[in-house]
Amino acid sequence: MKIEPSKPFQKAFKKRTAKNKSLADLFAQKLQKFIENPYAPELETHKLIGQLEGFWAFSVACDCRVVFTFTDNNRDHVILHDIGSHDEVY
Repeated sequence: MKIEPSKPFQKAFKKRTAKNKSLADLFAQKLQKFIENPYAPELETHKLIGQLEGFWAFSVACDCRVVFTFTDNNRDHVILHDIGSHDEVY
């Protein structure tokens, strides 16, 4: 699976992990799980609705989500769009 972080994702990730190394480590673990199985139960992967219809999200921590899109029908190319708390990304 190809993972492509967008510029806004990179900026948000840098901001959220600047003072929280443990979140960066946890993200790396969850991303590896996502690569192995995007629908692993512990990721709580789900489609978004409303203004974010067409996007998906998975959980990194209790109040940290990653918003992404699949770019093809095979779902082997993903663009990461945002990372943040529930209120920040939705």
